[in-house]
Amino acid sequence: MSPTSLRSLAALALAALSASAAPQEWSGIYPELAYFNNEGECGTGAVVPWADRLWVITYGPHLPYGSSDKLYEITPDLKQIVRPESVGGTPANRMIHKESNQLIIGPYFIGANRDVRVIPPKLMPGRLTGNARHLTRSPARPRRSARRPSPPRYPAITARDSIPAKASSSSPITVNAAPRPSSTPRSSAAASVRSTAKATGRLSAATSSPKSPAPAA
Repeated sequence: MSPTSLRSLAALALAALSASAAPQEWSGIYPELAYFNNEGECGTGAVVPWADRLWVITYGPHLPYGSSDKLYEITPDLKQIVRPESVGGTPANRMIHKESNQLIIGPYFIGANRDVRVIPPKLMPGRLTGNARHLTRSPARPRRSARRPSPPRYPAITARDSIPAKASSSSPITVNAAPRPSSTPRSSAAASVRSTAKATGRLSAATSSPKSPAPAA
């Protein structure tokens, strides 16, 4: 075997060993997992574990219409895969949507079998920063065609509302007012005064008419 053949075999063996070896690591840092862009600034928008993978998106400075940033898929053996669906931008949103069993990260929708769908920036430009579930609907509960009627709301009844301001002729209202105390009749009062005065001996002096004088002799 010639020396050239030996060198070729050695190079092939070295390549196979390096391919099967673990990625290089220094104090927990894996340089082979570094990511870059062409925007002058490269930040980590979101990192989410999903479907037995680690998903990473990067962002550039205010690029609502897309950029050179990528969506990365990192395997359990620390291999980095640049997804061809990448559109870039300045995203930071992420949410695992349990109702549809998919990860929403940036403009990407990743299913449980790691298929990636994307909304292009041409259709949805902007800086994506957050996600939220619908308050009343979800894929498990589709929207109904007819709305359920809401229960009637009755206003609170106050003391002022309990008596109408104006009574109609068809529904008269009777107000039971408390009777006023009746005054004592004058005749009864006079009789009481007379009986009291008579008991004390003053009636004759107070009520009798004066006697006419006797004629002169």
